[in-house]
Amino acid sequence: MPAVVSLWRGPARMHALRNRLGILLVVVLSVSSIAKDCCAEEVPDDVQQQDLSRLIGTLRSRDIQKATAAVLEIARRGKDAEAAVPWLLESLADERKVHTRTSISDLAAYALAQIGTPSIAPLGKLIAEVDDGKLRDHALDALSQMEGHGQPVINALLKVGYHPDEDTRWRIVQMVAHIADDMEPPSPAAIDFLIKGMHHEQSGTRFQATQALLQIAPDPVLFLDEFLQRLHDSDVSVRVITLRGLGKIGPAADKCVPEVVRLLDDRTTFTQRFGPIGTVAGEACQTLAEMGDAANGALPQVRPLLHDDDAYLRCDAALAVVVLSEDREEAINVLILSTDSTMYSLGIARHAIQALARVGPLAARAMPEVKRALSHEDALIQGYAVEAASNIDPAEARPVLLGMAEDSDSSVRCSVIKAMGKYSAEDPEAFQVVVDGLTDEDFVVRFYSLACLKGWGQQAAPAIPVLKRLLEENPMHANAKDWRELLRELEGANE
Repeated sequence: MPAVVSLWRGPARMHALRNRLGILLVVVLSVSSIAKDCCAEEVPDDVQQQDLSRLIGTLRSRDIQKATAAVLEIARRGKDAEAAVPWLLESLADERKVHTRTSISDLAAYALAQIGTPSIAPLGKLIAEVDDGKLRDHALDALSQMEGHGQPVINALLKVGYHPDEDTRWRIVQMVAHIADDMEPPSPAAIDFLIKGMHHEQSGTRFQATQALLQIAPDPVLFLDEFLQRLHDSDVSVRVITLRGLGKIGPAADKCVPEVVRLLDDRTTFTQRFGPIGTVAGEACQTLAEMGDAANGALPQVRPLLHDDDAYLRCDAALAVVVLSEDREEAINVLILSTDSTMYSLGIARHAIQALARVGPLAARAMPEVKRALSHEDALIQGYAVEAASNIDPAEARPVLLGMAEDSDSSVRCSVIKAMGKYSAEDPEAFQVVVDGLTDEDFVVRFYSLACLKGWGQQAAPAIPVLKRLLEENPMHANAKDWRELLRELEGANE
């Protein structure tokens, strides 16, 4: 049984990634700009000579320059400035601007992070006790900047627990998941925390905790009973994220098939940020497709949906039938017909082409419609068609995709870059497309170019001189750090 392509691919994911990376980029740039500001600021020699008690006293100075110099010097001293922690906690409320994007409160958070371990418990206590949401945010900023302190930071956050404030609670769940995901193995305490959150009274918290557990659990199969409960959740978003998680688990989630089949009758709708209005029934079809042979028994319940009044659901059902059954001609016909945006809406055409992308070679008969979609005026349809064509027949798609590498729409360029990963780095034209993407004006295109080169591994060694040249010409480029990291990987692999 050929594996169905992942739920999380395609141009709509790129829009979501651009949104997510944009948020992350703001955070990263904010933190890195604070660090850069700290390094760029020349602390006067006389301030560097001051003892810690005098620096602490200067933190409260009305003179912004003196207060800035004091907090920077305290940050520079790191763990040796432990005695300054209580006063830096007070400075988290100091919103006086040092630079356009940086305040004393930002620098205080940075200094607390530089001090490290002695700051962690007091920061956790502050988050748990203060009513000021902005002050809690600054404290969380400090904890988020503490590299190499994963478990102590998680412990502090777990002591705070599920905070009454929704925004604070959201950040805590995200931070616990992010830190735990970088640990090998993930913290058992973090996993227990997320399981508790899956039963929280607030639906948004249940959603976040479920999503986070699916992300960090070393073996999600161990938690299938928890996920089964979430399939009965009163909130549609929780049911949907659970279905998507079970799809990512795949055949190993076979015990959940009966409950997923039950949801084929659930016509509750939900809104997706960069996609059509979906239904739980449609998500259930997609999940069954991801489960492969383990879900073959669901075909009698899925086939009738090929004739449903909901065109989106017909496409979802067709996806499942193509993957699960040898008798797939009717389902492929449903998808081919649905690609016609003159007969159906753009949204339905996008949905159908995305389904064709996911079934790949099984949809070879649809290649003419997919190739026509490559020149469609809608960028999302073009992007899905790029993915579909490269999945169905990479050799036939190659010349057309190379010609689309400089498309004016960044989401199309992203799709082309991703498709290049299916070809060898020894293909000079595919290699050049990916290398050119390293300096694209769109940061998501650059992200996928780096990912493609990393995916090629040692085959990407010809990029070494290109990366060296880029670093020499653009040492302060937003992606310079990523270029250096990739360069080290490629040079290390070729030693």
